[in-house]
Amino acid sequence: MPMFDDEVDQIVELELSLMQLAEKFGPIQIQQALYNQDLLPTYARSESEQKLVLLSDAVEHYLESDSFQSLAPSSKEVYKYEINMLVKYCKEKTGQDPNIKAVASALFLQEYLKPVKKDNTRSKKSAFLRSILRETLSHFFNQDINNLKKTLRVTTDKSRNVPRAFESQQIDELLSLARLGRESQRNFTILYGYFLGLVYA
Repeated sequence: MPMFDDEVDQIVELELSLMQLAEKFGPIQIQQALYNQDLLPTYARSESEQKLVLLSDAVEHYLESDSFQSLAPSSKEVYKYEINMLVKYCKEKTGQDPNIKAVASALFLQEYLKPVKKDNTRSKKSAFLRSILRETLSHFFNQDINNLKKTLRVTTDKSRNVPRAFESQQIDELLSLARLGRESQRNFTILYGYFLGLVYA
């Protein structure tokens, strides 16, 4: 048998073995094991790409960054919850604090998001992941997340764009607030006319 055929057979055998290992242990564990054993090629990587940045270090930087600090208080709470979920998942899957580069792989992110069935929930998680990975990869590696945008797809809920009607209690509260302050009469007249127009439109 020609040498070329032997090499092809070896590659096929290797791929089958990897598939069996991935089915047994999961693709993320295989990737992490290769990384831990320093078996991933480094010849094509720049010095910054070879730098080891643990998830905990990335999280610490992100929480202090402008990207996080500029968020609304409610968004901060949601993102802190998402951080805890991500860290917990990594500990359960890998048993350790992984390199942020391993977390920023399409393979890892697909596995992490796979259990999420609702599009809205997946979009929220993807938005968080985009935010933390954009900030940390840019800061530590001068790298963007363009190659991850397809994996971290964010869709908008079109039903939320439909104007919602005010409830009568909300209208009463707005009109009451309009009566306060220096321009109370003017503000009340404008709001009252607006709501009256909605009723008779």
